[in-house]
Amino acid sequence: MVNKRVLRVAETIRRELSIILDRKMEDPRIVMATVTRVELSKDLKYAKVLVSLLGDADEQARSLKLIRKAVKFIRGELAYSLRLRAVPELTFELDDSAEKYLAIAKVLDEINLEKGITRPGHEIEDEDAGSPDDEPDDGGESEGEGGANGDE
Repeated sequence: MVNKRVLRVAETIRRELSIILDRKMEDPRIVMATVTRVELSKDLKYAKVLVSLLGDADEQARSLKLIRKAVKFIRGELAYSLRLRAVPELTFELDDSAEKYLAIAKVLDEINLEKGITRPGHEIEDEDAGSPDDEPDDGGESEGEGGANGDE
């Protein structure tokens, strides 16, 4: 079982790292970095930081490389904002759990489509359905023609 203190410190580090990456790192090449999880050792000396990055695989790899290069700056900022005896050694890794979730959701949607089941908020796409340009016929009246203002 993980110690409650370790969980609290890990969550605090996650919050502070999010602020540091978002507001204090002024490198425009790092696009939308989100700290998704921090796994902290029991002795609070090592932290594995999982980050989610926008962009294709090349952009993500470049952003992760830049974050890893800035680890000394990040640790310094973290030391300034936290009141810990020692700031953990940070290891940044790419979190691809969102991509895995989307792949699993897509497979589940395909299975459900075969069975004719839809998830709430997800409509089955019908090949015979009209395009968004096709509007239902409302009897020839549109918003600008007569009606409510009495000048028919």
